[in-house]
Amino acid sequence: MVVRELKVGDSIVRIHDDYFEASPQAMLERVAQITSDSYKRRLLEQAAVPDEKPGGEIA
Repeated sequence: MVVRELKVGDSIVRIHDDYFEASPQAMLERVAQITSDSYKRRLLEQAAVPDEKPGGEIA
């Protein structure tokens, strides 16, 4: 279930009840952890895919 929805320009952030924290400090810490985990996943995914040169050659 969505507890909170924030809209900024074209972006929408939905906070689900699994990640909701009542205190602002706890919420900021949780959001920071979620963001950090997301970046780590993206970096690992990028490292697993070989670089491709124009023309389909693998670097």
